[in-house]
Amino acid sequence: MDSEFLQTWLGGFSAGLDALDPDAADALLARCAHACGESFPLPIYRQAAQTALDVDELIRTLSSRFPNTRMEHTAAQQITVVYTRCSCDLYASGVRSPRLCRCSALSLRECWQAALGTTVTIVPRSTILNGGERCVFEVNW
Repeated sequence: MDSEFLQTWLGGFSAGLDALDPDAADALLARCAHACGESFPLPIYRQAAQTALDVDELIRTLSSRFPNTRMEHTAAQQITVVYTRCSCDLYASGVRSPRLCRCSALSLRECWQAALGTTVTIVPRSTILNGGERCVFEVNW
C-alpha cells in the first residue's frame, strides 16, 4: 500500500473520528480496541494471569513484558499504569486525535478484565495526545 495514500487516509480517519459524537466514537473504538488487544497485549495478559499468584506478581510479570510501561498497585483494588511514550500504532502512523486515548483505555480495560477475571473501570489521568508528558491510567475493580 502506498505510504502517501495511507497518510492521507489516516488524516481523514482522524478528522472523522474527531467529528463523531462520544457514543458513536465509543462504538467504533470498542471494536478497534478489541482488535488491537487481540493482536498483541491481551494474550500476554492472559498468560501472565495464569501463572501469577497475586496482583503484585501479575504486575511484575506484565511490567517485564512491556517496555516503556510502569505499573504500580496503588490501592487495594487499584493499579496505575504509566506509558512513558504513546505505543499506539495509529499514533506512530501520524494520527493525532485525542480520541485514540479512549481506544487505549478500552483496550486496557479488556486486558485487565481478562487478567483479573472481574469488571474494571479505567480512568485516564493524563495522556500524551491531550498534552501530557506521559499517559497515566487508573485501573479500578
